[in-house]
Amino acid sequence: MSIFITMCYTVRQCFYRYGGKQMAKEILDAVLNAEKECESIILDAQEKAQEIIESARAKANDIIASGDSAAKRKADELFASVKEENEKTVSAAEEDAKRESALLRETAEKNRQQVIEKAVEKFF
Repeated sequence: MSIFITMCYTVRQCFYRYGGKQMAKEILDAVLNAEKECESIILDAQEKAQEIIESARAKANDIIASGDSAAKRKADELFASVKEENEKTVSAAEEDAKRESALLRETAEKNRQQVIEKAVEKFF
């Protein structure tokens, strides 16, 4: 509004200097039109800014969703990798236990007769 007051003062000076009512009216009309145009530009800029903000929010949400999806995929891959490693470890441990059990069984079978004979000797 301060621009309007300044322009009014300028128009008034022009009116007194040049003495034409028509000229003053044209200047005032030009000032009013310029103010309306400025208001329109401001409204357009505000609308455009709002569109940019909404677009940025949508892009941010997409990026977050994409990041969440990528993080979940990486977590699933890591879980699968760890699970596979653990299954291999368990399988290897089972094989070791089977070998040790077989070795103990074999040793027990070999020494069975000797153990029985020694036990009989101790009791009799």
